[in-house]
Amino acid sequence: MKKLCMFFVVYAIAHVCYALDNQNNYTLNLTIINHSKETLHYTGVTGTHLGNTFLMSTNDILPGGSATVTGMTTPVNDLTGTLRFTDATGNVNLFKVIDYRQFHVGQPVFIINNDRFLSFVNSRTFNSNPNPRALSIVAAEVEVEDRFSSSET
Repeated sequence: MKKLCMFFVVYAIAHVCYALDNQNNYTLNLTIINHSKETLHYTGVTGTHLGNTFLMSTNDILPGGSATVTGMTTPVNDLTGTLRFTDATGNVNLFKVIDYRQFHVGQPVFIINNDRFLSFVNSRTFNSNPNPRALSIVAAEVEVEDRFSSSET
């Protein structure tokens, strides 16, 4: 029984060390560049999977400014979340983030698209690690623009 307990302790420690050593395979650095006329204020995140964490470098993204979102997950879940931003009028603007693990069929999603804003993925860096449980994308740059409306012409 003592040997069995020792085996499980060593097994658990090995997995913890592996996870800490390979954390970059489960981390996304997403840069949001605000080209709109509005300040975007970060108010939180919803719709995450178990083990997903999102950290913002700043809570306010000024017009012409940028912020970095660091998303972290575990080897058993995709990185998923909906970041909530409010503008000066109090409208809630949802920014969807889905970064699948490499064995998943589908494209990663980094988008804000509503009647006030839209976004474009400017660049993205694919994960060089062949581990199928690692995230597909490890870095991306997204530009947020004001949505063109016919009343502006």
